[in-house]
Amino acid sequence: MVEKRKKPRIDEENEADVTVVSGEYTIISGEYISYNMPKKKLIGNLTLNVSEGGAKIQTHVYLPVETLIKLEFISKGIQQPINALGKVKWINTIVEDWSYEAGIEFCDSTIETIQKLGEYITKKTKHKK
Repeated sequence: MVEKRKKPRIDEENEADVTVVSGEYTIISGEYISYNMPKKKLIGNLTLNVSEGGAKIQTHVYLPVETLIKLEFISKGIQQPINALGKVKWINTIVEDWSYEAGIEFCDSTIETIQKLGEYITKKTKHKK
């Protein structure tokens, strides 16, 4: 399997809050299907891995591809809040109507957030070697 990631990731579970910022649309059989997701905060989520460019999360709500979210978590190694905007790039059903994993690509995150994550990930990956 060819690795497509641009930045290294670390496996790390952190409790996370997800706020739906906007629902988007998808194309199914040539038709635009709209997802009118209400703007709301979802609790009880986890980050499963994280990088400077995104995160894999576990959630109890189906988040359609292209949904814009705000992801908030405290990384175990940084001990400071990480707040990042991101878009859902993919979603997998783990348990129907109960558990999902989603790939989030960060966008419009602050330079400080990206730097914090980058420094921590670099430190953690060097420590593993």
